[in-house]
Amino acid sequence: MKRIGCVILPVYQEAGNIKILIPNIFKQAESIETHELHIVVVDDNSPDGTADLIGEMTRTHGNLHLLTGERRGLGEAYKRGMAYALAHLDPHLIFQMDADFQHDPSLLPLFTALASLSPIARPGIVASELIFSPDAISRPSPREGIHSSLRFFSS
Repeated sequence: MKRIGCVILPVYQEAGNIKILIPNIFKQAESIETHELHIVVVDDNSPDGTADLIGEMTRTHGNLHLLTGERRGLGEAYKRGMAYALAHLDPHLIFQMDADFQHDPSLLPLFTALASLSPIARPGIVASELIFSPDAISRPSPREGIHSSLRFFSS
């Protein structure tokens, strides 16, 4: 039996991106042999119909979950998504992604493979545009400090 991997995906007015992103994530999931991938979308009552679109997509994707609620910010959306995943899916892995393609879904198979190498490797995987983007050099220093702290504490 495959273990569960879960992508937490906070959204607000992302109907256009979701149409492309969710099928792309599920396409990447096809090449992951060790984990069954679920997506938990946390929509803070987007006025553009994002929740309706996700609701339609859940009919064809049984591993797609929708949470809706008051708009309380990105951090709270991640917390709600993780709480749901831990309570209902018992995931072995949890990925955080943004719906604006800041994070490349094609890296999910690689990160899943790296996390599957050992229990020690699992908590140490932190990916961001800082690692993969050449324009990260122009990042303001407070944001760099946050990324450095995350890399330090996760290793």
